[in-house]
Amino acid sequence: MSLSLTCLCSKLFYLLCVILSFQHHSVHSSFSTANPTGLTLRVAVDDSPGSPLYRIQNLTIDERIEMLINVSNARADYLNLVSSPDAEILPDNIRIPLLREALWYAAEFKIGSQLHQVKLLMDTGGGLIWTQCQPCQNCFRQKLPIYDPRASQTYGTLPCEHRLCKTPGKDHTCVDGVCRYVVRYGGGTSTKGVLSTEAFHFLIDRSSTRPFDAVFGCSNDSSNVFFQNTEISGIFGLSFSPDSMASQFSDQTHSRFSYCFAPIVGAVPPPLVLRFGEDIPTFPSGHLQSTLIMRGPAANSYYYYLELLDISVDSFRIGFPPSTFQFRAGGAGGCLIDSGALFTFIDSGTIGVNAYERVMQVFTAYYGSRSLKKIQGAQGSFEVCYERPPNYEEFASLTFHFNGADYTVAGRYVNVFRPGPTGLSLRASVDDSPGSPLYRIESLTIDERIQRFINITNARANYLHLATVDPDSIRFPIVRDGLWYAVEFAIGSQQHRVKLLLDTGSGLTWTQCLPCQKCFQQRLPIFDPRSSTSYALLSCGHPLCQRTDSAFECEDGRVCIYNARYAGGALTGGLASVDTFHFPADRHRIGSYPDIIYGCSHASQDIFFQNSEVSGIFGLSKQPESFISQFSASRFSYCFAPFDDALPRPLILKFGDDVPRLPPPLVRTTLFVQVPGDTHFHLELLDLSVAQHRIGFPIGTFQVRPDGRGGCVIDSGALITVIDSNTPGVNAYVQVMRVFAAYYGSKGLVRVAPRQDLQLCYQLPPNFKDFATLTFHFNGADYTVAGKFVNYFYPGVFCVAIIDSNVATLLGAWQQQNKRIIYDLGMGALQFSDEICNNDVG
Repeated sequence: MSLSLTCLCSKLFYLLCVILSFQHHSVHSSFSTANPTGLTLRVAVDDSPGSPLYRIQNLTIDERIEMLINVSNARADYLNLVSSPDAEILPDNIRIPLLREALWYAAEFKIGSQLHQVKLLMDTGGGLIWTQCQPCQNCFRQKLPIYDPRASQTYGTLPCEHRLCKTPGKDHTCVDGVCRYVVRYGGGTSTKGVLSTEAFHFLIDRSSTRPFDAVFGCSNDSSNVFFQNTEISGIFGLSFSPDSMASQFSDQTHSRFSYCFAPIVGAVPPPLVLRFGEDIPTFPSGHLQSTLIMRGPAANSYYYYLELLDISVDSFRIGFPPSTFQFRAGGAGGCLIDSGALFTFIDSGTIGVNAYERVMQVFTAYYGSRSLKKIQGAQGSFEVCYERPPNYEEFASLTFHFNGADYTVAGRYVNVFRPGPTGLSLRASVDDSPGSPLYRIESLTIDERIQRFINITNARANYLHLATVDPDSIRFPIVRDGLWYAVEFAIGSQQHRVKLLLDTGSGLTWTQCLPCQKCFQQRLPIFDPRSSTSYALLSCGHPLCQRTDSAFECEDGRVCIYNARYAGGALTGGLASVDTFHFPADRHRIGSYPDIIYGCSHASQDIFFQNSEVSGIFGLSKQPESFISQFSASRFSYCFAPFDDALPRPLILKFGDDVPRLPPPLVRTTLFVQVPGDTHFHLELLDLSVAQHRIGFPIGTFQVRPDGRGGCVIDSGALITVIDSNTPGVNAYVQVMRVFAAYYGSKGLVRVAPRQDLQLCYQLPPNFKDFATLTFHFNGADYTVAGKFVNYFYPGVFCVAIIDSNVATLLGAWQQQNKRIIYDLGMGALQFSDEICNNDVG
């Protein structure tokens, strides 16, 4: 798999002092000021709940008054912070200890009036400072107590009008006057909660602390966090992002911070120091090198990019062409420094030459000239490994030649050592960690510990690469093929045209591929990956091939495959693959997006869309392999024109800011229901009405049952609506059909025999238009289907387009005609409105 960037990470920082002066295109030496502004932070991570008034109804009158006083005091304390969009935080001297927590360095400090201890992962590639908070909806396990903001008199929530709630490119949503956030990281890690304000208590000398006002994320819902089961409770962001520690305190620190990592494989050192401003040591002339920080692509503008010109192995300078490490179309490429990654990556997709492969060739030649015995596949993702002779220390150094400065890594810190042979690698084969990379690490072998280092770093590379794709700039054409709505785009270097069924109920994106073992009939040519120079197989080490909640699995430790099953016995299987997808970035430009993960299907059976131009499925569920997960898209929307209308031009599947924002009452909103282990879009269905007659189902009729069945799902991949016939206490499908039958019986219509699976059918009198509507009463919103779109029409006959199932209730595509459907994952809600969808064209 081609990696998208070259990344200089913490593995190469042992015993090296790094100073980041983080103003773009500028480098600062020591400042001479009358009032030193040094800042040093000790890393610790914590989280807060959504509001200190949570469950205020349970408090006594005295307790309520005391709570309101506390909140008012907090507002007064933070008046300078939140009263103005340009309000600033004014720290004096601060020192933050850096502690090593297993594989990471974490900042340790205290927050809130109760002086709650937190440890947060120090991350120069991360933005928002966040920690877990009570009350938890979905918290990971941490060894320190979880922060409870209800116990703090200095806690407050960030108002929606604050500048940090309106930062472009951030996934922030205003809910009931409170600014909520969602942050997504590599390997499927995500966290969400409330943007908050709190007193952070930092050391100002060796023994004294002082509170400083800061904005942070109070996380109460996280998943797939890679540092769980440690004392770390969140992330201490130091990137260019305006909500990071570095940015919030930039005016008082002259936009400078510094750290120095002791060797990770050595004994745990006493606390190191994360230094800011004037607290950064000065160096004599000639002892400090400088290189300019570059502005990255728009989607990655918060990272610390450096201008990499060339690379040397030992004393041999490879001589890469000047453009090798430049940014490529689509935002990939470049070189960045990142303390949150553990190992270094060298890009294999560089311009004109495979830089990773060339560097490995030079390392191989170096150790070959010393007659070391090479070992094949000795350590997971490490491809260049050797037996280490007794007392051998002649390891090759590695030098990054930046613009204006050479950064040399001593040979010992280029390699990973294990008993016996030595391994070295500068390539992250993408891998995922199990529940926690550090879980019981003390019981792991050397090989297992090394592999966990690799796993963490690989997830990081995935995150940084995916972040280069801006979902706001993507517009997929939606075309109709028979009874199906499909997205149309191109795959591979030869830009092979495909149409894939738009399916919010599926995660995996897949298409048929040659050579076929058992392919179904499709009218477009079948994609041949052998003709695509950008095609690659997904490695068994990739996170998605390691996860138990994805469609992928590693077969015989050699190849990543997938198997997917659908309703009615349909199934498909093949190879987990990677290729470049080409689709419109705007009305006039086609964007090419490398390293998209999908399934290359070589065998299928009972596929329901065969004999059409549709060759597979475009997955839009919440599964980790879906398109929206790969692109970290927080909002997407579609509008299905009626099936019996002509479609003069394609409709548009919209993402991000391209999704229309409609005011109430034009748009109605209902929250998604989170079902453990289920990635479908569940909705809380309370009742149903037929022709404005509310049936009155008992509370709980449509809830998910203990066996995992039940519930209500919106699903664009289901053609018509399904109503559950196995609901507790009453057969919901039978009850709904009885009301339809009573309605049409009252109209004197003649019932006829069922058509296919549609049980309730009638003769269609000339000019009859009085069709019954169908309303889904969701929690907070009523979704009414016009009578025309409740039914399916045959010559002279119409049938109620609802079928029964004992699995769940599904709101299908047929009943989504002429509706603007918006999936807002940041808000955790479905929005919908009535719309003439034929107008939704590109």
